[in-house]
Amino acid sequence: MRSAVLVLALTCPRPSAVVTGAAVQVNGPAGASRYTRGQSWNSDGTIDDSKKAGPINGIVSCSNSAQPQTSIEPTGVYAPSDFRISLPANTCIEPSSGSIVNVAGPTQGQPVLWFNFDVRARAHTWEAQLKGQGNVAWALYYSNTPTRGTSPMPITGNELSGTPGDVSFFMCGVKNAQAWSQGLHGEARV
Repeated sequence: MRSAVLVLALTCPRPSAVVTGAAVQVNGPAGASRYTRGQSWNSDGTIDDSKKAGPINGIVSCSNSAQPQTSIEPTGVYAPSDFRISLPANTCIEPSSGSIVNVAGPTQGQPVLWFNFDVRARAHTWEAQLKGQGNVAWALYYSNTPTRGTSPMPITGNELSGTPGDVSFFMCGVKNAQAWSQGLHGEARV
């Protein structure tokens, strides 16, 4: 069984925000930032679960300990010509209540954060938490070609897993402004 590679797209609440933090801006999944916490891949495709795992981490831990990554900046702006985010009606969730909500996709030029992380094979569930102020819409995609490791992206040099150009929609939702933090829960399907 292969590990699932997940890519999370977050739309930022301020459409006029300036995109910073990336040396080279690439719109779409190929410009993703890699989760820097959790475990890492060994060169033979096994997982390094040691406390000193790394230097390229990004595999969600099996333990229930929080391993937050803070101050994540947008990685690009929404450009449908690079990657179209289409959110199916009546499928997005508001995690704190579990309610179904309709979420409008991002608009042309809106700052977007693409975030790459792995869920290990046979991990029946996974969990992530969004914190921050303001409404944040999110869409989660999985790689149709997951890998057991990372490789540098040609333009950004960022180490990512999976094939950024070969992803499928998994789930979507919104973190509302009233909630301090909300968890995303899912089943590993790959």
